Amino acid sequence: PDGFYSIRAQESYSNASSTICRLLDILAGMNGNLCARWKSLNISIKPDQIWFGPPHNAPYPMSLTHPMPSLTRLRLVGFRTGPGATLFPALPSIESIDLQHCSPNNYPDMSHAKEIHLDDVRPWSTRIAFYELPQKLPVLETLSVGGGMLTVNLEEVLMPHLERLIVDFKLVGLVSGLINLPILSQVRTLQLFGSKSSLIHRSDMAEPISDLLRACTSMCTLTINDFILSLLLGDWKNWGHLFEGEEKSNTTRVFLCEEGDMDRWLNLENEDTYVVLMHVATKHHVRLPDEFYGGSVL
Repeated sequence: PDGFYSIRAQESYSNASSTICRLLDILAGMNGNLCARWKSLNISIKPDQIWFGPPHNAPYPMSLTHPMPSLTRLRLVGFRTGPGATLFPALPSIESIDLQHCSPNNYPDMSHAKEIHLDDVRPWSTRIAFYELPQKLPVLETLSVGGGMLTVNLEEVLMPHLERLIVDFKLVGLVSGLINLPILSQVRTLQLFGSKSSLIHRSDMAEPISDLLRACTSMCTLTINDFILSLLLGDWKNWGHLFEGEEKSNTTRVFLCEEGDMDRWLNLENEDTYVVLMHVATKHHVRLPDEFYGGSVL
């Protein structure tokens, strides 16, 4: 009961919702008395059509209606509920909440979380969902958002200790919705990811990305993937200084996040950086800045 519970429903489960409900209720003990001892809970569900509770007349785990005062980490993937079920009523010790491909109904209280990750959160209809976060997230340090999801009230949320922002761009609207947030000026660590497979046109992305970077006036560390780097190469006049090294005390350290290599620091004083930039330019069909061809950079 004190351990980490990880539950995953595979496509071969013909009655996955009922199976998960029974399993969770067994783990919860008589009248949910063991829920108070849970420290971490991970529920990952496939396929997408598995639902809990109304309006689908599907069962939902009674165990999730009990308080979980000791729970520090909660991860829900594909957990879809209809209105009517009151789940996760009290999570006073929660530190990390990760919601992916979930419905916005009955989401847990996030006010005590230090880390929140929201990705592709959709309701039981086909419309894009919007989470309304608490008006105050007094201890939140890391916010991660992705997909087409963006909270409608993010501008109104007080996050005095937010220092790390992670954004996975799949829709241009997500970029535009972040640009005017007052919290950007306090972000010290920014991570930006995107891909050509996303619903993004390169010409639509360059300006919003530049605006987002300008708004992060306290940024010390920037982590990007090769797609975002290709956008910066296309706007070298404005962002070439990010790769100038450490000769200035306020220079941002830029890291390239690649599979198998998460800590490649891009610095024009490092010969490897030239190779990386050339590779990215070729891969994404972007012309390197004229300075490279003219010899003033290489």
